[in-house]
Amino acid sequence: MIQKEQVERVFNKPGTVVLEHNQINVDYFAEHASSLRMTGLPGSASEWHFLDPLSRNPHLRILPTGHLVFYGIHGRRFLCTDPSGTPLHECEWIPDNSGMFKMARARVQLDSGQWVGIQSKATEQSSRLELPVQHKGQEQSPDELRHMAARAWGVPVEDIQYFYPDESFQQENSWHVKVHLRKDGVYFLEDGSFEHRRFVSYMGAMPWSRIDLLNVVELYQSTFPGTGGAVFDLIWGLCDDQRSTDGSIPLRYRGLPTFPSDQAYGLFCAFFRPEVPAGEDVYTLFMDTLRGHEIAWWPRSDPPWRYFDQAHGLCVTVQNGVVQKVTVKDDPVGVPYLNPGMKGFASCNRTVNIAGQMMQLQDGEQTTDIPLSSKWGVKKPSPHPNRHVHSYPFDWRSFFGGSPPRVDPARAWTTALIFPNDDSEVAEESTQLFVLEQAFGFLNQLSDLDSRLKGIHRMLIHNFDPVCAGFVDPDNRPRSYTILYTRPEWAQKNAQVIWDRAAREGRLHAVQHVAFVDEQAHDSPVYKTRYQLIARWLPFDHYDNPSACEAAITRLAHALTPNGLAFLTGPPSLPSSLTAKGFHLLATGDSNDLAQWPAMIEHLRLHPNTQINPQLTAMLCEHKNEGAP
Repeated sequence: MIQKEQVERVFNKPGTVVLEHNQINVDYFAEHASSLRMTGLPGSASEWHFLDPLSRNPHLRILPTGHLVFYGIHGRRFLCTDPSGTPLHECEWIPDNSGMFKMARARVQLDSGQWVGIQSKATEQSSRLELPVQHKGQEQSPDELRHMAARAWGVPVEDIQYFYPDESFQQENSWHVKVHLRKDGVYFLEDGSFEHRRFVSYMGAMPWSRIDLLNVVELYQSTFPGTGGAVFDLIWGLCDDQRSTDGSIPLRYRGLPTFPSDQAYGLFCAFFRPEVPAGEDVYTLFMDTLRGHEIAWWPRSDPPWRYFDQAHGLCVTVQNGVVQKVTVKDDPVGVPYLNPGMKGFASCNRTVNIAGQMMQLQDGEQTTDIPLSSKWGVKKPSPHPNRHVHSYPFDWRSFFGGSPPRVDPARAWTTALIFPNDDSEVAEESTQLFVLEQAFGFLNQLSDLDSRLKGIHRMLIHNFDPVCAGFVDPDNRPRSYTILYTRPEWAQKNAQVIWDRAAREGRLHAVQHVAFVDEQAHDSPVYKTRYQLIARWLPFDHYDNPSACEAAITRLAHALTPNGLAFLTGPPSLPSSLTAKGFHLLATGDSNDLAQWPAMIEHLRLHPNTQINPQLTAMLCEHKNEGAP
């Protein structure tokens, strides 16, 4: 028998249930918890109902793993916890116009203890479809418009049919049709509630009441580690509820367009079993943006299960009795420990292995032993742990001379490029993502680029903290990189990206001379060295400070070798200042030019109201005057 105290213990934990429409469910369980009785064993999970025969909807389901799923007065799950009662996700259901219940909002707890929220149909976005010449002035049926949209946008017509019902199309004039699309919103919940939320991304609206869709967020750069797994945990749970009531139905990966990747493929396969047409390769079909919807994804009977250990401040992910991943909440590194035998490559060489009744977290030379809990369902040791142990000549910390900056754990887990969902300007940090592509676009326009790259032995990257890894080793040539940073959390994250990329590809030799340097402590000595290439981001608050801009150019002139290249950003007045200092402009572009590059074009397609600082000007120049002051 379930003890009343067990139920009360779950709901008495602060922050377990915060969505307002769930309070009635909490009150019901609190009032009637002592009358819960097990009523059967459907499948391999036990169900507990209340003695009141008129109250069949509210009930508790205890899964074989020990996880608890609470169902409300509407019969829908509103809370799922691990065996200790730590919440994994919470759903809020409200009645629609037909009297049926629809999911309005949901929260999922990440492995790091942070919370991410989902708001169903948070926005409706409109785009304009231009009719082909031969159809202008003619009335088109919705099906004809769907085929036109599929051709114009380069997506499968099946996906257009899925996302755009007839009422999505609105004829504006004889030349254009306005097309409406509903999207779900994804948010970072700073205190675990929607009252203090921060926009992360949109994604195609999910049919939460009867799920037949698999989707990913549009702005994947904005998500935090573990977001995908936590959201798929929720989706799998709702699909399992569907199976219990209506039987399983296949899910299809759809998007406008889809964003297939190795990470997405691994996530899909962890929770769902793929079924493909005869003779087709699953991975190849998944990566095909025009045919990925042909895969039928069925919920697995053995998905990953998460367990929180409050005493040690960690989250353990277990699948098929094997530990897959361990995340430590107060870890300033911000990278989980992975089972190398299951994942193939562990970021930053942080691994987890099982030795007897201990779980060993390995980070370089440091090993932390954590006692295994019987609640986690670990039945198998790590498969051939020694076979998958890799030895590397150095780790990511060496980029900081062995002593990386101390980063607040919460910032380590939540550092991401964030973009607005309205017409406000993109933040300075996030703007750098688009400017990075512009930098390489300028360089690729040089007719003698290859010979120039061969002559670049030292490069300085200054204040490009969020994207500095993008400048390192683009041509697989070993060279010295000095990265002068101001934001420790971004420096750490990019150092890890550089090391992971090189280690995975077996090219650590190409990045062995990367050095991250704190601007506050080592700004002056860095500029006493000469470089063949410098990337310099002038902060937005320098744009109205001519003396600061002049000082930056003077230092640039001293640090560049004759004929050295510099890519820099600044106010519109900067090109004339560069010319006066002995620089020859090779390319320049303002914020309007930035909108012509692929990354910005794709972003504007998803968020057409996006604004970039209108003063932003990017320049590629060559230093011609060795003796310039």
